[in-house]
Amino acid sequence: MAAIPPSGKTLPAPFAAAYLHVMVDLLGPNGVDAVLRLAGLETWIGRPPAVPDATPADFADISSLLGALDETLGSRGGRGLERRMGAKAFQEVLQSAGALAAMTDPAFQAFPLERRLRSGMHALGRTLDQMISAGVSSREEPGEVVFRFEACPSCWGRTSEGPVCAATIGLLAAAAAWMAPEAETTIEETACRAQGSSTCDFSIRWEAAA
Repeated sequence: MAAIPPSGKTLPAPFAAAYLHVMVDLLGPNGVDAVLRLAGLETWIGRPPAVPDATPADFADISSLLGALDETLGSRGGRGLERRMGAKAFQEVLQSAGALAAMTDPAFQAFPLERRLRSGMHALGRTLDQMISAGVSSREEPGEVVFRFEACPSCWGRTSEGPVCAATIGLLAAAAAWMAPEAETTIEETACRAQGSSTCDFSIRWEAAA
């Protein structure tokens, strides 16, 4: 696959470590090595599931990794795995961060479902933006929250006819389940930089489980 120029923006090493843990569990070491070669990430081969020496990963490296997964497994298989990777990243990196750590507290869980998800997604956006400086934000719309990345590690430098940021969908779905475990949440990527949009936008809708 074509090399993606460095972005100058980075994802903290624990995110990449979480991604690689899922890949090793499901593809095995040899399968992961094949994907890393296709992605042009030979320097990651043979290392434990962490970016070398806890060095942050450039958005271009993460995007190359996810693009290589799509090429290897097909878009449906690749994006299913990527959703699991995003969920793992939330659980290992974000779940215990700042305000997010308190969201299983009975006082927070006593709030109505809509209030929990709206305030929780706002807190998640602020936390992520502090970690990766990618212009991450959320805004409230009738019946939904719109989550936005002005720069996106999942699709940096890629082009596609459809949205490709499945890892982010997995992360948001895991976050919603953490904030409101009784909710049935629908998350859709409504704009993607890989399709030529200026941002990656995600619509988050919910209803109480029956």
